[in-house]
Amino acid sequence: MIRKHLKRLLHQADVAASALGQEVNALHDFRVALRSLHSWFQAFGKDDKTISVLTRDISRLASATGRGRDLEVFALWVDAQVVSVPASQALNGYVSELHRQREQEVQYAIAHIRKQWPTLGKRIRHVVRKSDALADPMVHLAQGKLKRRVSRLSSELRNLMAAEESDASARQMHKCRINIKQIRYLLAPCRECDKCCKRSLQDLKQVQDQLGDYHDLCVFTEMLGRSVGQCSVGQCDGIEVLLVLASQQRRDSFNHLSQQMLTPPMAWLPRLERRLVILAGKQGK
Repeated sequence: MIRKHLKRLLHQADVAASALGQEVNALHDFRVALRSLHSWFQAFGKDDKTISVLTRDISRLASATGRGRDLEVFALWVDAQVVSVPASQALNGYVSELHRQREQEVQYAIAHIRKQWPTLGKRIRHVVRKSDALADPMVHLAQGKLKRRVSRLSSELRNLMAAEESDASARQMHKCRINIKQIRYLLAPCRECDKCCKRSLQDLKQVQDQLGDYHDLCVFTEMLGRSVGQCSVGQCDGIEVLLVLASQQRRDSFNHLSQQMLTPPMAWLPRLERRLVILAGKQGK
């Protein structure tokens, strides 16, 4: 089951890599497949030196392509907001420079993937075929790795219930989002042995998306804050308006998360915990 799932992720990465520069979402799709592979190898490669080194190299490639994706998302947001900015004409130079930087970083990411992925993908395929660590770890996964991650997530979310919007709470939200992604990636192949996992995966995806929107706005406010300190006199008014818009959207997003996701009883989380107990029982038989 696990080998089949990892081969599917490898295929997704190959398809996305071949579409780079042609399909709008290719870079995003490649990074999703890469992060999923990283989560699996990170979970089961601690005692295997080959997998440990492979996990490190996957992480390096994901990091090298991150800024290009961040600028893609930021540029889309700026384009959508700039029509409502009174001083939008003064932002022409800023927007043009932003798109230039985005294109530069995206091209760097594409070049890096095209250089590194053929060799890295071949190494991953070899490990998927040969490593005993990936034989069929679903029992260990359900009883150990996933259980600990979900327990940690529950604690993190409960600590956030009474939190106010701040840089500190934003960092904690980001940790929760990363944890949710890893849980979701690890739980994904369980759909083949437990169809009820589909509901838990949908819950996780919804929460991950909401946290992702909030994290994007946190990144936007940081980028715009730096730009205000570096902009020319003519651009500052427009950038400050964008910063106000991003800050307001960030607060609204946090409030929505607090009301919809963090308030008791957080029905999706107990549902996930029950699913893991049932899954562990099935796999243990």
